[in-house]
Amino acid sequence: MGINEKLIQLYAAQINGLKDICDKSELITATETYSKWDGPILMHCWEQDYNNAAFKILFIGQEPNTWIDRAWDEVERPLERYEKFALAENKKDKTTFWKAIFDINNFINSGDQNSKQFLWTNVSKYSTWEGKRINDTDFNFINQRLNLLQEEIKIVNPNAIIFFSGPDYDQWIKSQFNGNISFDEPLLQNISTRELCLVKLDTENLILPVHTYRTYHPNYLNQKKKWYFLNAIVLDFMGFNLENIVKKLKDDFSHLKHVIIDDVEISNYFGNKEFTLKVKVSQWENFSIGFQFEENVFCSFFYGILNDKEVENEKILVQINSLQDNNEKSSELWPFWNWYEQKNWSKKTFEEIQSGEFIIKIQRIIDNILERTKGWDM
Repeated sequence: MGINEKLIQLYAAQINGLKDICDKSELITATETYSKWDGPILMHCWEQDYNNAAFKILFIGQEPNTWIDRAWDEVERPLERYEKFALAENKKDKTTFWKAIFDINNFINSGDQNSKQFLWTNVSKYSTWEGKRINDTDFNFINQRLNLLQEEIKIVNPNAIIFFSGPDYDQWIKSQFNGNISFDEPLLQNISTRELCLVKLDTENLILPVHTYRTYHPNYLNQKKKWYFLNAIVLDFMGFNLENIVKKLKDDFSHLKHVIIDDVEISNYFGNKEFTLKVKVSQWENFSIGFQFEENVFCSFFYGILNDKEVENEKILVQINSLQDNNEKSSELWPFWNWYEQKNWSKKTFEEIQSGEFIIKIQRIIDNILERTKGWDM
């Protein structure tokens, strides 16, 4: 029996609960009857993509942000809605939530943006009609009649689970499992388990994979400049530790030759969108060598020459621009730049960081730039 058949069987077995929830959701006013809840969200699996993924990931959010338009007492319509939504494939501009999901999946699975290698659901299968969080009383009423999450996880059997629910949903998560779930094992030493943690279930029945994490909703991570939590999750899944990687990079960059590191700001933010490392050259007055991540989660890493003083001297800018050996356009800030080997990092890159090969390549890049700009008025 395939995944979808098992899911349909699970949902159909709780049809009476769905009907009770639907009946309870109806509000009758003087002018109309409407539903105070919207849902449920029921999963459909693209089995070929999912089963062929190197690693199967289940992402779990908080609740649907509006979904079908009322509480439904059937299985078919919610499943059709999930399938039509197609894991946000049809959204022109993906939200921060979906950007995080696609970034993580693409990094771990090296898949394309259209591949449906992962699954998604929510801690709460229902939201309010306006797409907000339901209250505790309503959640408990629903959960007593439609408790799906534990069985869904058994059926889809992921290699990793990431709860984007934050600590305020922990009790709701606990209420959906047999056994005691804990959220007290840290992933990073300097980050509280309230913000980021490993999730453990103390039962002999291994429902949760070893790689089960809980952190905040990506909107919050983005607003609070804590996107690097996603870096920590991805690295842990691949067998690395973000703090060790950062420590190694700090040490290696501080020992580069022929340049001055006066602003080694490789911190836990290393890999964030805003991060740029400037490497000073003693003979250069107006420029520096820069290394930057254009996007989050160790994506789009490039290097080049930074125009620190906003020099407008056309002669030197033309000289610097002549170094450009790709089809990408240079800019006033980056008159020369290039991707580092591969545009996006992979497990191989982190293996090279640990072995020391990465910093050797960085030194070669710097030496090559210095050789090609020898005698220039930088």
